[in-house]
Amino acid sequence: METITLDTIHFTASDMFSRYPEDKRKRSVSREMTDAAERAYAEGVKCVAMRSAIEIYPTVECSSANENIELYISERLTKQVHLGRSVGYMIPAKEIAVVLCTVGAPLVLLLQKYAKANDCLMMYYIDLFGILALNELAAAMRKYVEDIAASKGWGVGPSMKPGSAAGWGVEGQRELYSLGHGENIGLTINAASFLIPHISNSFIVGLGPHYLSNHVGSLCSECLRYRECLWRRENIEEEANGTQNKRSL
Repeated sequence: METITLDTIHFTASDMFSRYPEDKRKRSVSREMTDAAERAYAEGVKCVAMRSAIEIYPTVECSSANENIELYISERLTKQVHLGRSVGYMIPAKEIAVVLCTVGAPLVLLLQKYAKANDCLMMYYIDLFGILALNELAAAMRKYVEDIAASKGWGVGPSMKPGSAAGWGVEGQRELYSLGHGENIGLTINAASFLIPHISNSFIVGLGPHYLSNHVGSLCSECLRYRECLWRRENIEEEANGTQNKRSL
C-alpha cells in the first residue's frame, strides 16, 4: 500500500464563483458571492490536507454470472467483491487499483464552524472548495494508475465508485475502505457506509493488457443526473485542461 499527499491545487477563487450557474437573464455573480468565494479559498488553502491511499491487487477471476470479482490478497487468502452489473468493466483486468482520497478533517471542521454560525454562503463555498480539491486529488490518482499501467505496457478501464456504478451500492465502500486501508490516511467509515471526514471518496480501476485505453475513463454517462450535474468528470477535466494558474499550499 502507498499513501500519497498532494500539496498543490490548480484552481483559483475565481474558478469557484465562475461555476455558479447564471440564470437565463445572464445575471452576474454578486460582490457578496465573490467575496465569500475569495474568503473560503483563502481559509481553505490553510487547512486542506489532501491524502490518498492506493493498493494494487492481482485478480483471480471475474464473473459476469455472479457479478463478482475475486482478488488475490495473499497465498492463503482471496476476496470476492460484488460489483453488480458493472462488473463487466473489470473482465479485462489483471490487477485492480483500490483508491481512497480525502481532503482531511480540518477542512470539514472549518465547514462545521460556519454551519454553527449559520453562514450559508461560506458553508457553500467551503464545501465547494473541498469538492474541487477532492476532484484534483482523484484526478492525480487516476493519472498515477495510468502511469503504473503504462510501465507494464497495459491499458486501463474506467474508474468505478460505489453508489455511482450501476448495480453497485454505496455499501460497497466498506470493502474498498478495508482493501485500501483507509485508516492509514485518517479515514473512518460509518454505519451508512459513508467515509468520514465526508469530503472523501473511493474508487477502483482495472489494469491489464486487454484494455484498449491508456486513460482512466468515466462512467458519468450512466448516471441519472448526467445532464444537470455540474460536477461530472467531463466538465471538470475540460476546465482543468484550460487552467493556467496554480497555487501551492
